[in-house]
Amino acid sequence: MVHQQVLERAFGRIFAVVALAEVLQFWASGGSMSGQRPGSLAAALLQSLLVVGQAARAFRRPPSQRDLDLLAVATATLVLADRILATPGSPFLEQVTYVLAVPASAAWAVWSRRFVVLVPLLLMILGTGAWHLSGDLAVEQAVGALPTLVVAGVAARFMRAGARQADENADRLAGQMAAQEAELAAAEAEQRAANAVHDDVLSVLRGLAVTEHPLPWSVLVAKVRQAQSALTRRVGPDRRGTVELGSALRRQATEFTPELDLRWQADGPLEVPAVAAEALSGAAGEVLRNVTAHAGVRDATVTARVTESGGVEVIISDHGTGFDPAQVGPLSRGLRNSVLERLRVAGGAAEVISEPGQGTTVVLSWRPAVPSGAGAVDSLAWARRVAPRPRLIFLGFMLPVLLAGLTLLCLRWQDMRWPAAAAAVFAGVVGVAVVCTRCLSQVRMTRRAAVSLTAVVTALAAVGTLAVAPGTTDAFSFWVSGNTGIVIAAVYFLRGPVPGLTALALDLAALSVGVLTVGSATSVGARASILGSPVIGAGLAIGFRAAFRSLSNYTESQLADYREQLTRQARAEAISRVDRAALEYAQRVAGPVLARAASARTPDPALRMAADLANATLRDELLAPGFLTTTLAERVRAARAAGARITVAFARQENAALVETARGLLTAALADLDGGGEITLQVHPPAEGHSALLILRARSQLSSYALRRRARECGAQASDLGDDELLVRL
Repeated sequence: MVHQQVLERAFGRIFAVVALAEVLQFWASGGSMSGQRPGSLAAALLQSLLVVGQAARAFRRPPSQRDLDLLAVATATLVLADRILATPGSPFLEQVTYVLAVPASAAWAVWSRRFVVLVPLLLMILGTGAWHLSGDLAVEQAVGALPTLVVAGVAARFMRAGARQADENADRLAGQMAAQEAELAAAEAEQRAANAVHDDVLSVLRGLAVTEHPLPWSVLVAKVRQAQSALTRRVGPDRRGTVELGSALRRQATEFTPELDLRWQADGPLEVPAVAAEALSGAAGEVLRNVTAHAGVRDATVTARVTESGGVEVIISDHGTGFDPAQVGPLSRGLRNSVLERLRVAGGAAEVISEPGQGTTVVLSWRPAVPSGAGAVDSLAWARRVAPRPRLIFLGFMLPVLLAGLTLLCLRWQDMRWPAAAAAVFAGVVGVAVVCTRCLSQVRMTRRAAVSLTAVVTALAAVGTLAVAPGTTDAFSFWVSGNTGIVIAAVYFLRGPVPGLTALALDLAALSVGVLTVGSATSVGARASILGSPVIGAGLAIGFRAAFRSLSNYTESQLADYREQLTRQARAEAISRVDRAALEYAQRVAGPVLARAASARTPDPALRMAADLANATLRDELLAPGFLTTTLAERVRAARAAGARITVAFARQENAALVETARGLLTAALADLDGGGEITLQVHPPAEGHSALLILRARSQLSSYALRRRARECGAQASDLGDDELLVRL
């Protein structure tokens, strides 16, 4: 509903400007005080105050139907009072009384949902006195005012339809963005949950299963209880604000590597965003766990410092055995996901510096993203979303003004000294109106088009005024001034102040030359009325452009808030769902083992076997999320319990046929597996010019008949590697 709400605000502000302009025009006219009596003057003042009050209210909020009813009744009553109390036949009655009826008529045409045509028509009949005045003046006044009412009513309905369509499009786009964000959030949550399981649970299960150089049992029990606590907590989806990094690092080390003797070096308090603190401390915790498990030392140095770019670095070094980072295999999840990938997602990076026998240094870094700078909001972006089609613009906006000009031309045909020229001018006005319609429907106008339209309308204004017979005193004979406002308004609205005001100045100059040449007998008020028509067009364009500029900013802000709200909700739901599922699975697999370990006094072979199986099962879900079906997982577990070694690394794949083929090959390999056998299943992601590569390596002393047959059925290549080992590639 954002576009519709903003549109109603725009209507209110534009109405306020127009209504105040009508009041000023009424009191600035020379005929306003000619023929006034105290009673009619009081009625005119009350009507002016009524219009000003309604304009002020409409600026804040759209009027209700009750407001419109009161405004229409009060306007009709006060106009009748003017006509009854003023001097009959005075300039006040014949020239300006109808002006104060225009705002109420326009408001009714824009906002009312009943009698949309009847009430404005009745108000204009009352204002012009068309029921009793002789001559064509009343008709001319009505014809001059009706285009404003028709354009207001038609424009309001067209733009509301466009606003509804824009809201539907915005809802659809926001829904799509939320769905995409939910998918990204689910993947992020899966990664975070996997890191949490890896960091908090798998390291403990490995510690329980290891038989060579095990940690003291009291240390293992403390880690078990921390892992149990980690499985009961939830990862919050909204990680805002800042966190003191040093405290987060110390808490990570104290909870998960209390056996390490750490030397701390820090630059003082380091406030970083919560997302960065979570990534840095989590990665640091994994590095410290690797020091405990692989470095062969019980001490390390942790340095945290601010970088020149405004980011932070955490450097962890030890003097242990070291290793070759290039030899870290793809199945080593700790370094790849818990350190490198975790920091990459948060906008950081990690560098591992190590050699065998030379110790290891890991540099974890993060720096704030460089703001790209918000692009300037298109001042007409909102207008482009609600703009109707060209035909509707012409029928609703242009045609009423053109018909009014044609009517005035026909009524004052006797005042034309060059009838053919006047007819040609009208045809030219219709042509430029068509061009303006096309530009307005696209809400775009090139500089060349603006210059051409300005030149054409200036020429039409000059010829249209010079076509009037000399000595004419009726302002309505200069009908062309009301039609040139079409081009002035379009140029100003689409091209901005400089081209718009230039077009207005040239138009006024052409009109002034014509009026001074052939209409020297016209009164000052008539000349002001003639020259005021294009000025009113420019004023409307100024109001529309200013309102649209403000409302474009407001709309974009509202749409951004709306999309952010939907996105945040989708992210929260996706993260909660994935987080809950991952932790519940980890509880189901590792919970019983951790419970046994927490209550045991010493480890036993059965507990070590259960920990090893739970560790392998959780690794399957981390390395091959969603790949193992329930039946296949049970068969893998049974094979492991019998002594087989099985590794499955199968990232999520969009190719469902590949997934089913891999499951079939694994099932066949399990059928041929003995107690001491080994199976490794891996999928390498597709690269440029190559599809995904599936590799299954099986070693067993039993016959590999089932696996060979399955490989032939799916078109895979099977190769004997010797030593009872078979390689299958697809």
